[in-house]
Amino acid sequence: MTKILRMKKRADEVAKFESKGAEALKHKGIRAFYFRAAILPQLEREQKAARRFNGTLMAVIRR
Repeated sequence: MTKILRMKKRADEVAKFESKGAEALKHKGIRAFYFRAAILPQLEREQKAARRFNGTLMAVIRR
């Protein structure tokens, strides 16, 4: 359960950066760019693993 909550938190952080778009990159600078570059592939791997495990991650993230 804690792993799913961690993934949800990470997904929320990514969504926050994506919603701000270019503005986030301008204010956060290069850090935001590298954050997204590092986190998005990891999030995708975790989503695939969770789908294989029980398929509940997408339902958790959509809430």
